Amino acid sequence: MKTLLKNIRIMYPNLAYPRDFDGNKMFCYSASFLLAKGDENYNLIHDAIKSVADEAWGNKANENLRNAKTNNRICIKDGVGDFEGQYILRSGTKKETPPRQPRRPLIMGRHPKVQIQDGEIESLIYGGCYVNAMVRPWAHEYAGSKQINCDLLAVQFVGHGEAFTTSAVASADEFPVVPDDDDAEVFF
Repeated sequence: MKTLLKNIRIMYPNLAYPRDFDGNKMFCYSASFLLAKGDENYNLIHDAIKSVADEAWGNKANENLRNAKTNNRICIKDGVGDFEGQYILRSGTKKETPPRQPRRPLIMGRHPKVQIQDGEIESLIYGGCYVNAMVRPWAHEYAGSKQINCDLLAVQFVGHGEAFTTSAVASADEFPVVPDDDDAEVFF
């Protein structure tokens, strides 16, 4: 069930290049989203997850959802630390093994017809900015464990927000000039 989450903060966007997070040579694109309990986005994804579970597991849906949450097998998690009292929705694309490449989600600017190009993705969409996101939760059974995953289909930039982290970059002005000295001691 496709679900459009609107004006939501993105966390850990991995949208420019596919990455192997588990060290198993399975690459994917991914992003997480911050949800406030009871807001419209939370209600939309909660209802979509419940609907998917009902369709897949029938009268066992509630039991399987409880077990999935207990066993960390569901795409929505309780926030911790600075995000306590909120929820984090994890989503990603299908994992692929090289030479196959995972399908990148559609990445758009404020206007849906303006797709963001490769070199612009990381500078425009960063952890803390606001986006619209199209996701699709789905039920899955793996090794006897029932779980709910979430496909990441598209991300649309909405606006800037306070970045969750900053990456300090050094300036060349901060370094001294190193003189050419053939007699200098080498430390390697």
